Amino acid sequence: MDENLDDSDENIDESDYDQVIAVCTNALKFIPNSLNALYNRAKAYKSKGNYDLAIKDYTTALKLKPDLYQALDNRANIYYEKGKYNKAIKDYTSALKIKPDYIYSLTARGLAYAVKGNHAKAIADFEAALQIDPNNELAKSCLELARQERAK
Repeated sequence: MDENLDDSDENIDESDYDQVIAVCTNALKFIPNSLNALYNRAKAYKSKGNYDLAIKDYTTALKLKPDLYQALDNRANIYYEKGKYNKAIKDYTSALKIKPDYIYSLTARGLAYAVKGNHAKAIADFEAALQIDPNNELAKSCLELARQERAK
């Protein structure tokens, strides 16, 4: 069964999401609490635009492993894309409690704060991201934009 899950990672890279979903769904029939299958199926669902199914799988994975910060970050990204910024911020914050230097959650949370008009918190997140990686171009450009918006 692990062999199929390895294939699902390759298929995600190849954009063959339907096969990934089928393989992971089959794996879950035999190993209902397979974190790898849930996580990879959630990634495939998200890539296909099936956000609600992806959220469901990430949520189930988090029940099995609450400190899976990548699942929190990925679920937060879906909430962000759906315009549910408060839920996104909550998940990014939870991911950062587990892994404080996770630059992806820092910059994404900063973007969510910026969209909500909370430029002070956005700036703080972008600055924190730049302390981790001073060359992060996304954090640099977002920080500049947030400062410009705050100055208006």
